[in-house]
Amino acid sequence: EAVGAFESAGDMDAVVRLLLEKLDNLPKAFATVRRSRSTESALMVAKHCKGVGQIDCAIEFLLIAHNTEQAYELATHHEKVDTYVRLLGPQGTPEEYVHIARYYDNKGQYGKAAELNDKCGNYQQALTQCLKCGTAEIDRAISVVGKAKNETLTSRLVDFLVGEKDGMPKDPNYLLRLHLALEDYKGAANDAVMIAREEQRQGSYKKAHSVLFQTFKALRQNDIRTPSQLSRQLTLLHSYILVPKLIKLGNHKGA
Repeated sequence: EAVGAFESAGDMDAVVRLLLEKLDNLPKAFATVRRSRSTESALMVAKHCKGVGQIDCAIEFLLIAHNTEQAYELATHHEKVDTYVRLLGPQGTPEEYVHIARYYDNKGQYGKAAELNDKCGNYQQALTQCLKCGTAEIDRAISVVGKAKNETLTSRLVDFLVGEKDGMPKDPNYLLRLHLALEDYKGAANDAVMIAREEQRQGSYKKAHSVLFQTFKALRQNDIRTPSQLSRQLTLLHSYILVPKLIKLGNHKGA
């Protein structure tokens, strides 16, 4: 009856207090705070959750109460930083993301650190951490350099891709994607032709076709004239791929 009366009066903090202390109705207390977003209620729920060992929930309600510092301390103490990051979502500040990135970096979790540095525009650090992961984080590395448009970062990634330091050149498709990310369409077209030729030489005609076609689409979408060499090679490969399909359909004249 008291809960009903407080709800009618709009005193949701009192509602939450009764749900926690007198009725032991945690689901309703949680739902009430998530709906009301009351700082006082969120702190009450967080304290209760911490006391009964529900750390994930305690972190969530500390964040609702805008007590990010205590939420972070609780998360690091209980090794729940992944939960903290998930619950923080896009609402975090650049300073908070950098702080968490340092935590992951110190733990040797470079991919997670790179993701957060990328999110807050700390591209130099993000690329460094991506490269520590080898090719596992190459997609993010290309994305970071594409957004940064910085010659120094571009050179670092190119050196990595061509094997400047370790003597191990990476898949040439990565260079092609880097050129596209940097909107260097002339370089992308040259790379595509070179990669397709190598794939053809090895008998991988579908892969060669795919490389040229993806580059062709990127050029078209950005109103860039397609180099004649790329068009000719793509047309030839496209014809070759159509032949077995036409034969299968009985269209021998077309084949």
